[in-house]
Amino acid sequence: MNLLKSISILLLFASSALYAQEERLTLTPQERADRATKQMTEKLSLNEDQVFAITFVNNDFYASSKDRPNFREMSTEDREAFREEMKGKNEIYQASIQAILTKEQFEKWSQLQGEGRGSQSGERSRRGQRGN
Repeated sequence: MNLLKSISILLLFASSALYAQEERLTLTPQERADRATKQMTEKLSLNEDQVFAITFVNNDFYASSKDRPNFREMSTEDREAFREEMKGKNEIYQASIQAILTKEQFEKWSQLQGEGRGSQSGERSRRGQRGN
């Protein structure tokens, strides 16, 4: 009976450890663009013309980021150059979005973007903590 109890407890702990290491979803650039467009349509109440324009901008932006290199294999100089390139692409993306949305929609979108980044950094800061 003790052996059965011990095995049950061991299986319980092993299954919880496996569950804790869930994998991240890897979406294709097209899936990421579609997902971003859908979220923007729902949260910003976009009209048909805006949805069409946003779809085009999102497809272009996410397609250009599909060949993302592995940072661990890059030199420091290459990483910096890549960051600068992405920063430029992001500024163009922001300007394109701003040109399509109304002032109120853009403010709401900017606020939603800030909230998303805040939750991501919170997740990153908790990753390495143990015993909490």
